[in-house]
Amino acid sequence: MVKSNSKKAFDFFFDQEELIETDYLCQERLNSLAYVAEYCSSVVTRIDGDANPLKVIDVGCGTGHLLLGLSNRLQEPVRLYGLDFSDSAIRLSRRLVPSAQLVVASVYEIPHPVGSFDMVTCTETLEHLQRPEEALEEMLRVLKPGGQLIVTVPDGAMDEWDGHVSFWSAAELRHLLLPYGVQHVAPLPLGGDLLARATKHGGCPMPGAKREMPLEVLPPQ
Repeated sequence: MVKSNSKKAFDFFFDQEELIETDYLCQERLNSLAYVAEYCSSVVTRIDGDANPLKVIDVGCGTGHLLLGLSNRLQEPVRLYGLDFSDSAIRLSRRLVPSAQLVVASVYEIPHPVGSFDMVTCTETLEHLQRPEEALEEMLRVLKPGGQLIVTVPDGAMDEWDGHVSFWSAAELRHLLLPYGVQHVAPLPLGGDLLARATKHGGCPMPGAKREMPLEVLPPQ
């Protein structure tokens, strides 16, 4: 249904509410999103101090279930944001997380200023993109120095779905994220996905100036 990776296809997909509720939002997916939300809450840092709201954006937020998990776990004060290029997905997200500030927008043109967020999350999105490096550059742009970028993708060593454009093993995902301050790459314990965390440093280079960064690669739990 969404093999074309087009906005029209995803709008149609997220309009199939019975399919979304029964098939797409299976317990395994919900458990995985809950795990990611818990991980995010354990590593997020309020860059500007405790007096300022924590600001987190989910890029490619889909149905909004990761935002819901974050809202249940992150300590106040917190401001949650989300974007998706699918109008139908944003409609579902607004219903699920009415407190979040949600917008229909492109991952390549995030409508927020430089250094807006303490954390940027992007789950199960990069594998659908023709230009994942450009999307990562844009996510890094809106992230504050010292902020955390959390990414999940299917494990390319096992992923064979022909609707995906890009495929990364753990080592390949590490290489992709080298310019962005990669700190951690590990399999998710609840299925065939990889989770990666990068920390934006004040002098973090843009692509074209790759450098080695510390990396923690963990076995499945």
